[in-house]
Amino acid sequence: MFLAIVMVCSLVREGDCMKFTDTRGPYLSENVCIARVNEMIEDISPTLPGEPNKFMYKCDDKIGEET
Repeated sequence: MFLAIVMVCSLVREGDCMKFTDTRGPYLSENVCIARVNEMIEDISPTLPGEPNKFMYKCDDKIGEET
């Protein structure tokens, strides 16, 4: 099972990052998780300031495991 996580960082302001964790998942496959990541980026983008941003993602398969 995979959980979609997206991080957005400003390329203008150092250290200005936001983390978004999906509330719909987890997903059975990594491909479905990546599709959800793309949906999330599409939904998040219009809410961001009009400056360059870097998007990073992770489909975390360690859900429920203790570290």
